[in-house]
Amino acid sequence: MDSLKLHGSTLPRKPSAATPEKRFWSSFERWLSNEDELMVTCIAFVPPKNVLLGVMHSTRIDFVDVLGKGIAKTYTRFKDVPRHFSFRKDGRAFVASDNSGLIQLVDFESRAALRRFKGHTGPVHSCCVSSDFLRVISVGDDQTLRVWDLSSGMGLLVVPAHRDHVRSLVPVSEAVKVLVRVALEEEIGAETLELLDEGDGGDLFWTGGGDGLVKLWQIPVFDSEEKEEDGEAKASKRGSALKPLLSLDHKAPVSGLAVSPSGDTIVTAGGPTLKIWSLTKTGTDKFRGEAGCHSALVSGVVMSPDGSVVISAALDQSAVAIDLQSLAVLHVFRTHAPCTGIAVAAAEGGEGKTTGALAIGLQSGWAVRARKGFTAPASAPGGAGGRRVPLSAPMGETRSTAFLRGGKGELSLEADKGGEGPGDMEGGGEVAVRGLRRPKLTRVEHQLKKFQYREALKVALAQKSGVYTVYALLDEFSRRGALPQALRGAEESTALALVDFMGKQIGKRPERTRQLLEILWTFLETNGWISEVGGETAPLMRALKKVENRLMEELSTMHDLETFVGFVEMIGGLAT
Repeated sequence: MDSLKLHGSTLPRKPSAATPEKRFWSSFERWLSNEDELMVTCIAFVPPKNVLLGVMHSTRIDFVDVLGKGIAKTYTRFKDVPRHFSFRKDGRAFVASDNSGLIQLVDFESRAALRRFKGHTGPVHSCCVSSDFLRVISVGDDQTLRVWDLSSGMGLLVVPAHRDHVRSLVPVSEAVKVLVRVALEEEIGAETLELLDEGDGGDLFWTGGGDGLVKLWQIPVFDSEEKEEDGEAKASKRGSALKPLLSLDHKAPVSGLAVSPSGDTIVTAGGPTLKIWSLTKTGTDKFRGEAGCHSALVSGVVMSPDGSVVISAALDQSAVAIDLQSLAVLHVFRTHAPCTGIAVAAAEGGEGKTTGALAIGLQSGWAVRARKGFTAPASAPGGAGGRRVPLSAPMGETRSTAFLRGGKGELSLEADKGGEGPGDMEGGGEVAVRGLRRPKLTRVEHQLKKFQYREALKVALAQKSGVYTVYALLDEFSRRGALPQALRGAEESTALALVDFMGKQIGKRPERTRQLLEILWTFLETNGWISEVGGETAPLMRALKKVENRLMEELSTMHDLETFVGFVEMIGGLAT
């Protein structure tokens, strides 16, 4: 019997919904994470190389090496809960603010506070350095936009920017001046147009307030005579005369802003919604559309380096990548906790135009997602020479690292099992930092944690904690600028222990002699009661006499060395 041969046929398939853009964003894998029970208030990569990631939480900023996966630097000089930090575009300095209203300009390499600006009457939620590096701009809960002069440290402008708190501040590029001139000619005055044409109008900034408005400001450039006019009243008078170039209504308290690199598109975040605006349009045509991709408050929004995608983070434990042209959701990144902020880094350490890594701040920790092969040069400012946490231990083992206070900590390494929520890819077994597990704090560390500097010094000297612990404590005081506070009003027993410590250490470590003399000088200046002790029989006076004798011995040794050096130089001169 003949049989009929059947031929296979291909059935029509449903077209794949995965576009190249969606495949690109879904390729981000878990790179680094931390699940400490600490809320991150601000997170940002350090320009220009993006090797380090700044994570602000509790009372500090940790700068994490995203390649070596370790802590390279730490900054802790805050009087209240830190709120925001922003780097100068060259990465050599940053400004940081806290809930007390204090703003600090900090040198990144030395971590020294170069300037402190006081004037805000509430928390400062955003601050940045102007493009010419000569001014600092800040906004806060006191409803004001303030401009500070770096050279003098005084306030130049106090602008009543909004009718409610101001929590978003974003600088824009020079290209926006052209856009404002061309697209908004009918909406702004002739004087403003003249300033824009001359290029003397200063930097441009967007602000977003709790009143639902988003405003574009042009900060004027002040001459030397205006800078000399000190006083809050004069700064407020000048600020009251400043009017916004443009105002957009988000119709909800604004919690975040993002501007495209070209400056022609701005994304506003408020409530669970994003709204997209185009400056190339006029009137009501500026509003392009909105994206309701979250179910809770949007806490942060950033633009991709090429300006084609906006990424938003929200309290619904997700970060969403959205195409700006179609407003389509490209990918959803799930997190283990509500998101508090977000930052992006360009591929190849900032040289490319594509996104290489995402950093997400959380209410309990933070996380970094990166594409396969994400690399960045190891020569970024501050990338070397800092305090690093070693991560070369095998999985499941720990390595110890010294803390500034002289204690020890352990870093736990675990294999990351990859994503488990919708939209996550398999992690492929990356290393995840689960946090530093510190041993039980000592009494000295407890006092230092509570900012009780005088008590910390008293305990360290009374317990005879060891030379290195006392030195570490004194170094920490100097680094925080708290040495006078720690030494002022010392009890006689503490004073005796400190002077006795100095008497034993002078001459033992020549590299520490200058530091010890500075501490002794500060101690005598802040404790005028010592001159009232009187008599050489008092224990404190005997200890000071011992310090005097040690210093005289050092001076005698130096004199002998100078004589010997002169003799050697004379012999050398005769030989030639």
